[in-house]
Amino acid sequence: MASDIFMSKDTEKSLTKELEKEVNKKLLAGVNYRSGILFFAMSLVYPVFGLYLTPSIQKFDPTVELAQNVGYRIIFNTIPCLIMGGILIWSKLGTNLKTALNILMYPLIIHLAAWVYVWPLILQGQVELFYFVHAPNIFAITIWFIYSTPPFRVSIIMLAATVLFFQGPVIYVLYKGGAAPEILRLAINDSISAAVINIFCAVTGSNLRRRLAVEDVLSKNSTRKFLGAMVAEAIFERREDLLTEKRKKGFIVAMDLRGYSQLMITMQKEVFEAFMMEYSKLIYGASGRSGGYLHKSAGDGHILSFGIMNDDRDLSDIEELKWQANVAEDREKEEQVRKILDCLNEIEVEFEKLILKYSLKSKLKLGIGVSYGEVILKMMGNAEFRLEYDIEGKAIVEAVRIETYTKELFKRSDHDSVIVLFSPTSSTREILRQGAVLTIESGAIKDFPDLTKLIRLNHSVTTKVAA
Repeated sequence: MASDIFMSKDTEKSLTKELEKEVNKKLLAGVNYRSGILFFAMSLVYPVFGLYLTPSIQKFDPTVELAQNVGYRIIFNTIPCLIMGGILIWSKLGTNLKTALNILMYPLIIHLAAWVYVWPLILQGQVELFYFVHAPNIFAITIWFIYSTPPFRVSIIMLAATVLFFQGPVIYVLYKGGAAPEILRLAINDSISAAVINIFCAVTGSNLRRRLAVEDVLSKNSTRKFLGAMVAEAIFERREDLLTEKRKKGFIVAMDLRGYSQLMITMQKEVFEAFMMEYSKLIYGASGRSGGYLHKSAGDGHILSFGIMNDDRDLSDIEELKWQANVAEDREKEEQVRKILDCLNEIEVEFEKLILKYSLKSKLKLGIGVSYGEVILKMMGNAEFRLEYDIEGKAIVEAVRIETYTKELFKRSDHDSVIVLFSPTSSTREILRQGAVLTIESGAIKDFPDLTKLIRLNHSVTTKVAA
């Protein structure tokens, strides 16, 4: 059992596609973050470089002023670097888009820097100016590769972008400026040598980071099994924002075994434990595969949520996007209902097999109540001993009370093994189409006297939906 939960260091070769994707995403995110820091550093380097380079430029063009040379570099280099640093570190853009911007903008900003007096003077025949900027340019490119340590594929794309947007134009400008063959050879040879060193250093560093990323992802994947995806993400990625108190709408599913207490007393201990182990694996497996989150488990009782324990941004606080938020909420509700039906389908089918296997057809029933509403996600517990990120709200109580009502329905219909009831707020067109409206007496649902209608799913309705 422990070997299934805690993966060994030799499991990198057997990473699943999803985990491999997560490792690659983590590596790219690291490349973007480090590049963002480098952009901020370069925003200071460019004006300092302007101060250093001005006397050299004035040897070829005495009319160039210090304020002009520094000012242009602040406008065309420092400001773009600050913007790119902010985008790569703090923006909510996707990892791939950030990577593309990083690869495109770094050599382009160096390209813009070269047009501040340097390339124009070289094109006028002042080729000797090349010697004053060649080493800093090579250094700026090399530090990009070595510090950001991109994987091999990304390194090749970065190299291609560097050749296309900077090193190629350098050779062209030198050629058009009438540079001697030895200067052209120097520029080409240094570019090739730097490229080889850059790729080697970047890939070597990236391979080391990959090993760390694999261990981190495998550890996070193991932790998910105990804490859930959101809490694991918050811990491993240091995203405290995920664990702040927030309100979200979603589905609550409460389920409970009817006849559990009697079964525990009368059934042979070893057989009972084996049954409960299989039942527990069924509930956890079905909820996990369908995208649900299991909050509470107390032997025969479980509380699941759908559409709550994820990191989706709330658009309703943005006036211009409120209508989009409403549309998105309706679509999300339909999507979560499909997931719930998939989950219940698997549970119903496998539960029937399980009770037949243990000869419990008439002795054990499964009641399920589903509600929809706003819940509060917040940290609960004692910081000194134990904390738990959990949910609370009226929707949870409603789901539990609806599930409790299935006890009355089981009394009327002994042949049903599973009864699923949806609250009116949790129903969608699909639920109304596949279920039947059940009218009940006022006060039949404890604490909810106004709840006089429920939707009962027809037997094996989820199988029909899945089909």
